[in-house]
Amino acid sequence: MLDQSPRDGVNHWRAYVGVLEAYARNADKVTRGMLQERLVRVHAELSKRGGVVTKLSLPRKDPTWKLWQAVENYTKDWLRRHGIVSTLGLPERAYNMYAGYATPYDASGDRYLNPHFKTFDVHHIWPEAFGGQTVGWNVIPLPKDVHLYRLHPQIDSLLRQTRPGRQIKLL
Repeated sequence: MLDQSPRDGVNHWRAYVGVLEAYARNADKVTRGMLQERLVRVHAELSKRGGVVTKLSLPRKDPTWKLWQAVENYTKDWLRRHGIVSTLGLPERAYNMYAGYATPYDASGDRYLNPHFKTFDVHHIWPEAFGGQTVGWNVIPLPKDVHLYRLHPQIDSLLRQTRPGRQIKLL
């Protein structure tokens, strides 16, 4: 008989969230604020499920443009709610779709404006393989090195070692 109790993924989840929190501590004020708010929301959404998720067999992957669109919409809303706008009435930082990837820029044209900007990935905080949605509060742009080499190793082993349909306790 197979064990049907949720697999314990609490330590994996804590280590994974710890990487995001460490990144937030060293990020600029806006990125830190948005990531902290997102983490609170993800925790609240997972808590509604008792902290238990189900591993999906083959999650449907949303196209990259949809991820960046969710980031852009959330960013504009967050900046508006926190009163951060430029003299032009535009958000200080927005995300511009350019050549198939997003380019962060700000209204003053500072260092974020770069036509070869390919150093960020959009990441689902609550992974798609665990039922996470592509909505603004669940996606965050992260530097590729943080995304691929520090964050994913914390959660990928749990993903690989869990069969589809198996429940996992994260909280």
